[in-house]
Amino acid sequence: MLIEYLRCSTECGLKLADYRYVGMGGNRFYDFMLLHRFIGIKKMVSLEHDDDMYLRSSFNKPFDFIEVSNSSVEDFLAQDNYDGPSIFWLDFDGGISQQTISDIQSLGVIARPNSFFFITLMGEYQKFLSDMNDADRLAWFQNELGDVGQNLSQDDVQVSKSHDTIFKCVSTALSSAFAFRGDGIFSAQFSVRYSDSMKMITTGGFFGAMGSAAEIALRRNTCLPNLSKSEQELFYLRNFNVTERERGLLDIAATAKDRRRKEWKKLRELGFKDRDIDAYGDLLRFNPRYIESIL
Repeated sequence: MLIEYLRCSTECGLKLADYRYVGMGGNRFYDFMLLHRFIGIKKMVSLEHDDDMYLRSSFNKPFDFIEVSNSSVEDFLAQDNYDGPSIFWLDFDGGISQQTISDIQSLGVIARPNSFFFITLMGEYQKFLSDMNDADRLAWFQNELGDVGQNLSQDDVQVSKSHDTIFKCVSTALSSAFAFRGDGIFSAQFSVRYSDSMKMITTGGFFGAMGSAAEIALRRNTCLPNLSKSEQELFYLRNFNVTERERGLLDIAATAKDRRRKEWKKLRELGFKDRDIDAYGDLLRFNPRYIESIL
């Protein structure tokens, strides 16, 4: 879905193939392969602070034009002097922390106009946070995260609301990171929550002229109407754990106008609810088979 959002932006006159991409490829580089395949980007930097993983990353990079930088986000941003637009996708391994908030806020210092910034991190509390009572958890957010946590209430930080709380903190950090800039605005345009091996959130948007931001948002509303329902809330990206045979039924049923078709009947017999089929239809274009997404 993030790739589709970026592809929408190319229809607004941005030549993303000429952009630089900065991400965290690990030793598999899935996002790098997708961005080269579908956007055409050839200037890429992968950040890897772990010395052992750095060797594996350097060996496993799929394209020679990927530079693997043996540095933390903080160190890379402190010395980054690239003068063109970039796409940053910081995929943090752990949960929210003082360091992740600091890294996010540092983006505003190095940002060039017409750039994109996305943050991915765990959308649930680390164990030490979930073990706290609400009062102590609120104190942690306010003491550790500074201004980012000051507007939270005790009700906000309940364990059941973890993804909303973390999203609020990251959104505040992104907004404050660009607040002092006079050469553009930061427009939050992409916010989703989903489950991988754990709850995750990805949020971000565009930094540039107000007119450009509005044009991209308008195009996104056409390409990704479900995502545009609320820019202040997380869109729930469901994980459909289905077989190939079930997927064939879902593909037909979700695109059929007549709910009396045999595919609908069979899916109901298998235990699928109508709302499941409707939700699958909303995400059909953005739910690629795993092998297709990496080839």
